[in-house]
Amino acid sequence: MPVIHSTFTIERHYPKPPAQVFAAFADPGLKRRWFADGGGHEVVAFACDFRPGGIEHLRYQLGAHTPFPGAEIDNEERFCAIVPDARIVATSTMAFGGQTVSVLLVTTELAEAD
Repeated sequence: MPVIHSTFTIERHYPKPPAQVFAAFADPGLKRRWFADGGGHEVVAFACDFRPGGIEHLRYQLGAHTPFPGAEIDNEERFCAIVPDARIVATSTMAFGGQTVSVLLVTTELAEAD
């Protein structure tokens, strides 16, 4: 497969202040509810150590309605820098069936919106 480097931006607007949105990333129980659970798959494992150098790991198994029922996907995120209520920088690796399929540098910025 060829190597593809790219940049893209996803914007989300939440009716909550940045501190409350940040708390949803920082609290492992909250993060699991909105990030890992649901979506027609089964969570096999979830752990989150939210601190610089900490790792979040999510393993889930795809449901019957997907093109690859029963396949496992592993997501591992390593937190590089955290500025409370403002920014989270992490590397993220995704593996499908044991094969790495993507490696990302993810910057999440939180700010008040108009």
